[in-house]
Amino acid sequence: MLQTILKFEYKQLLRNRGSIVALIIFCLIGLFCIMQGKAVYHFQQTTIDSALAKKERNFAFVQNIFDTLTYKTLERNSIEEPFVLEWRLQDVVAKESSPLSILSIGQSDIYTPLLSGHFNNEIFKNNFTEFKNPEQLLAGNLDTAYFVLFLFPLLLLALSYNSQSAEKEAGISPLLTVQATSVTLFQLYKLLFRWLVALVPVLLTATVSFFILNSLPDFSLLAFIQWWGIAFLYAIFWFVVVLLVQKFHFNSLVNAITLAGIWVMLLIAIPGFLNTWFNYQYPATNKTEIAEYRDYDYKAWDQPSAFHKNYLFNVYPSMQKDSLKLDSNNIRSFGYAMQVMEKEKALHEGITNKASAQARAEENSFWLNPIGGVMRSFATLSNASLKQQHQFEKAVLQYREQKLAYIFKNVLLQPHFTKEHLKGMPEVQASKQAHSKLKFLLPIVLLTILLLIISLRKEQKSYVLFTI
Repeated sequence: MLQTILKFEYKQLLRNRGSIVALIIFCLIGLFCIMQGKAVYHFQQTTIDSALAKKERNFAFVQNIFDTLTYKTLERNSIEEPFVLEWRLQDVVAKESSPLSILSIGQSDIYTPLLSGHFNNEIFKNNFTEFKNPEQLLAGNLDTAYFVLFLFPLLLLALSYNSQSAEKEAGISPLLTVQATSVTLFQLYKLLFRWLVALVPVLLTATVSFFILNSLPDFSLLAFIQWWGIAFLYAIFWFVVVLLVQKFHFNSLVNAITLAGIWVMLLIAIPGFLNTWFNYQYPATNKTEIAEYRDYDYKAWDQPSAFHKNYLFNVYPSMQKDSLKLDSNNIRSFGYAMQVMEKEKALHEGITNKASAQARAEENSFWLNPIGGVMRSFATLSNASLKQQHQFEKAVLQYREQKLAYIFKNVLLQPHFTKEHLKGMPEVQASKQAHSKLKFLLPIVLLTILLLIISLRKEQKSYVLFTI
């Protein structure tokens, strides 16, 4: 029976030129999404590679300067001074990017992938991406995640809204009743075939994405399978939604309106309402705060030297025993730089705490907005979530502080800052934390199971066995 129904549906599909054209268009859109993500990824990688190449050239240039130093006197060369050394190095830190960001761009093209590692520079100097955010989001990114989340359900609904009602409206239901073992099973097979047809553009996109991502560095097959596994779970969810609506035996028009209403409710109405509520509950950081964060000019330099010395020795008590031997100007500079760094960290902590509170509230709302959990899972797997961006920023702030302490300590406690000290400079430690995707997906998994149970119960009540 199954084979006969699938053959019949296949022939019907070939006769329906509109469906064929729709499939071709959706396949092209899926391929375009991959190309769009690839373009954004390669643009970011080119920018990152250029910045890191410049960083290496600066480091090699400074090394050559140290090669010429003889250290015949106690007088230091200018290159040994912390602020001069940092200015020469012009350090920069790049965020580790994932090839999966090709599939889920999200807002990762808005988050900066490069931050200054120069402890004497503002970490976000000349970085105004937050101000461009609304304008960039207005055009948006047609990425693969958007294609799966928004466009695939539309194709499925267009192909399957009348899979149960078409025969009844055509007047051939009595014929099917006589010939079919089960009308319900017949309709289930029809819906299954149309669901598989709707999956064709998704499967094509997944296949092409594998060949594109497989050749990129840091590609993870496990993460790739997880990403598309979530997409398949989402496709099953919509299959169950259509199956449930079909069980009520509405006519085609009511089916179409009902399914379109569910799509609008799940993908537009509920997320939009919750987003409005969260913006009210957790207002975004205002521009004055952001500007102060970037262009902060701390006035601590005007404090007396004793103030800087006390501050520094409270942070590093071990240095107090050598206080009489230490250069007072460097103590003042070190204390001042530490205070600026502390203020910078406090401002960043305030901003990220607001974002974290909103993120926790959003995660709790996934029980009302299950599609949001799927979106968050895609972004997390692609290393493109706001939380991961903030972790990167915190790692850079920690690195800048470590480097500041390393350079000043060696300058204060050693006769010279040598080439060996330069080679021993601390390196940025990537802040990798495990992010559970299951808690994001649990609402939609449970909702799918619940809808399936309801559909099966209704199916058992309407199940009729016919014999010839």
